[in-house]
This record gives sequence, C-alpha cells and structure tokens, in this order.
Amino acid sequence: ANQELLKHLERDFATQLVQTSRRLQKETSTWYYIKRWDPEPGHVYLSAALGGDGLALSGHDDESGRHRWQLLPEGREDATEECHRNASWHLVRLLGGTPQGRRLLSRNLGGLELFEFDDGTGRQRWQVEGGPRGHRLRAARGDPGLGAAKEVEATFSGRFVGASEGHVTLKEDEECWDITGPTGSFCANFQVGGSQASKISLISKAPGRDVLSYLEPSMMAWKELKEEQVT
Repeated sequence: ANQELLKHLERDFATQLVQTSRRLQKETSTWYYIKRWDPEPGHVYLSAALGGDGLALSGHDDESGRHRWQLLPEGREDATEECHRNASWHLVRLLGGTPQGRRLLSRNLGGLELFEFDDGTGRQRWQVEGGPRGHRLRAARGDPGLGAAKEVEATFSGRFVGASEGHVTLKEDEECWDITGPTGSFCANFQVGGSQASKISLISKAPGRDVLSYLEPSMMAWKELKEEQVT
C-alpha cells in the first residue's frame, strides 16, 4: 500500500513539474529550436543531455525546455530584431530543463559544455551568421582574459558548433543549423553580427524576375536568390 501511494505521489509530482515548466515557458521571451540542417534520424535537435550534464542531439522535443534556446544579443533580454542584427555576439541560453547553473552554451578545453554565466572570457559568446542554408554558430573572439582563461581560449579545437557521429562538438568547418521558433526563423536570411559580419548586397534585374546577388566574406563567391526568398 505504501509503495502504491509513493508511486502516485511521484506521478503527481512529475505532472506538476511538467505543467510548471510549460507555464514558465509561455511567460518567457522568444525561444528557438536549433536543428541540424541535414539531420540524421534521431539526431535533430541541439539540446542538453538528460540531467543537464553536457550537450546532445535529440530526436524530439520533450517540452522540458532542454531543447529550446534563447539568443540574447550581447546578453540583453527581450531585445528587438534590430538589436539582434546589430549585435557583435549572442549568448545562447537554454529555456529550461536543466539546473540554473547549466544553461549557457560554452566552450571549454574538451569542446562544449553548459555553463552558469558569462565569465567575460568570450567562451560563452557566439556569432550567429545567416545564409542561404540556415545559420552558423561561430565562436566570438571576445576578451580571452588572463591565465587559465587565456589558455582555454587559445587551445580549444574548432570555431563552429557542429556534430560528428551523433555528438555535439566544435569543428573547424562550418556547419549549418536551422534556428526556428514559434515566431519563425531567427533573423531569416540575414547576417547577424554588426560591423564584424558585413555583407555586400545589391538588387539586379534578370529576365522576368528580380534577384538578390550577395557576397559573404567567408564564402567569397557570388550567389543569387529569388527576391521572395529574402523578404
């Protein structure tokens, strides 16, 4: 009888936790999924591992908040789209589902981790770059700090958040992510990063249609998109 009562109490407590998490998420600011552009089955969503101990790729959103991310331009809450476009870096923070001390996407000597706060070394700061194939999460240089912090900034491997063999890691090569939430794609088809991430663009006429030609410094190649793709 006591075991049955305990099971009922545990079930009721778990239900209350889920309901509270959902209510808090509705009350918070905009959030996004960060999904692989070319996902493998079961490895779609950038998320926290169960218990918040590191990062993982998941196949579905369990609504706990550990699959949902907020992008804070230079650490500011509830910023406008203009703030996002002009920011030189973003904090990438989990909406919930983990202890408070494991919310910020951060670099470390081993690659990536979840951290408590922005420590000013640049390890928790990311440049969110947009393009025709989703977004890229590039490590912002920031201030490397002194001592051990400087060593961390100097020796971590890779500049881009990526995935390899089902694991989240840092990579030298660019990897594209689909950053989309209930309100749509994050700053769709535009480069984010202020003066550090400029784009040269122009509207040109082609037979029967308007096209946008643009050159991204990192790609150094002209491309064309139909105008309706960027409006």
